[in-house]
Amino acid sequence: MVNEAASTGIHIVDEGFLFLTTRENAEIEDNTYDVEITVNSGFKVVVDVIDYNPDVTQEKVTVYDGRKAAIRPGTINWAIEDDLVDYPVVSSGNAATLRWRVTGPASGRATFVVRSSKSSMSKELFFIICYS
Repeated sequence: MVNEAASTGIHIVDEGFLFLTTRENAEIEDNTYDVEITVNSGFKVVVDVIDYNPDVTQEKVTVYDGRKAAIRPGTINWAIEDDLVDYPVVSSGNAATLRWRVTGPASGRATFVVRSSKSSMSKELFFIICYS
């Protein structure tokens, strides 16, 4: 869960993965949860979206390229709904930070696959070959 991992961070083993979810809460809250995700040297963090709350006025998820302590106004980031076409996103180094901002009831819908990849590419490419 995002809110539980926010205090400790997450380390993913080489070529490993995990599912990261948010919790449902009917009560109105005003909180920001940051989860720092790290992988070993030579690996990159890959974050893909499975589901999210499209009402970004109540729940906004942003993935930052790098550690939580290094987030600045100019830090590269990908915000769900605005940058959904860019997912899966790949960190430039061995860390990324997922920020979940809740300003209302939490839907519990935000779900991600987070993994460690040896890929040296900035974006993973998938090819479909069609034969006729």
